[in-house]
Amino acid sequence: MSYMFHFHDLIGGRHIPVDDGIDKLNRKYTSVVFFFLALPIFTKQYIGEPIECFTPTYFTDAQARYVNSYCWTTSTYYMVTADEEEETVSPPVQPPYPRVIPEELDYSGLDMFSVQKDKLRRVRVSYYQWSPLILMLQGVCFHLPFIVWSACAHNAGVKLRQLLKRASDISAIPPGCQQRESLLAEFVEQFNTLVNGSAGWCTDPSCRLPLMGCRYSPGPSRFLCLLYLFVKFLYVLNVGLQFLLLNAFMEKGYFWHGFEIFNHLIEDGSWWISPRFPLQTLCQVRAAMQGGLRTYVCRCVLPINVFNEKIFSIVWFYLAIILQLNAFSLILWVWKSFPYSRLAFIRLCLCRSRVIRMSDVARASKKISASYLGWDGAFVLRLVEHNQGSAMATVIVGKLWEFYASQLKAYDEGGGDM
Repeated sequence: MSYMFHFHDLIGGRHIPVDDGIDKLNRKYTSVVFFFLALPIFTKQYIGEPIECFTPTYFTDAQARYVNSYCWTTSTYYMVTADEEEETVSPPVQPPYPRVIPEELDYSGLDMFSVQKDKLRRVRVSYYQWSPLILMLQGVCFHLPFIVWSACAHNAGVKLRQLLKRASDISAIPPGCQQRESLLAEFVEQFNTLVNGSAGWCTDPSCRLPLMGCRYSPGPSRFLCLLYLFVKFLYVLNVGLQFLLLNAFMEKGYFWHGFEIFNHLIEDGSWWISPRFPLQTLCQVRAAMQGGLRTYVCRCVLPINVFNEKIFSIVWFYLAIILQLNAFSLILWVWKSFPYSRLAFIRLCLCRSRVIRMSDVARASKKISASYLGWDGAFVLRLVEHNQGSAMATVIVGKLWEFYASQLKAYDEGGGDM
């Protein structure tokens, strides 16, 4: 029950920035978008009539309702020729579209199309019953990488969420306030725990040794940074797998659905009615008549496909856009993880902080970046900059340098004992 009360916090990330804007687009807004896209289809299924089948006039109302329910449950189909089937795998610029055989309740009159029975193939339309559930499942899948990130980062020796919340609280307090200075001191202490070897897979207390000059120090951790890159990859993989699954679920060619729409808008100037979402289909039903079972091939209309076509067209374009954004974000964060990029970031923050002379910035940035901050320290500072601004990151780097310098001075005065 408590989980239900905290559902809004789960979706929203508890209003604490633990990732970047592209991640929020995936885990928060995209999940909501897919839930809203599923609502019209749910409404059509349970309030309107999702399917209407034409039955013989001598069918009773009960038999007609039975045919509608049966065809909705077991799925329908349309017919294409073997030549059309082969051509549908051609490039999407000028794709041939499969034809539904019109005006026919059985196969006896197909010779009017100069087509032999053995050259016809059924194309089943079986997704319309599951389309709202598919959309909701897609929305859930966009939140799964964030669950991995949140759960693993929570067990990384120090609670990253609390650390970044502290930075958010500091940014809300004006400079010069005593409370701001005390919160900065707490942040530096927690940050020191993060970069001092306690983060990552090692949870033994012996791992928490001073970094500065200690020959047995485990070194700055890179667990959080690599974990975040892995989560970024999961966001990209999630979109790619959704394209693959939709292509398998809606017959081959869904990969090119958006390009086909563009092609028809440019050539014809009108919206394209995709053959993947047919409005008229066939359904084969066995019904009792005069004491025996007879097979009927009924023509059915799928009004729900009017919604499915538009919604899954929106899904195609949305997935295409968010795939590019996720890939760009992954590449950007990989570049930010390179040693040169980390060093340039720390050097810039130290220059802005003015806690040391400009002539010493290059040497100091190399020293603090290599022996103290490491991968995870620079990564957390990047998150602070992304969510709270570069001014907040500059203030924190200045405080971290003061803390690092004081610890290094104490180490030197103590003869190497920390």
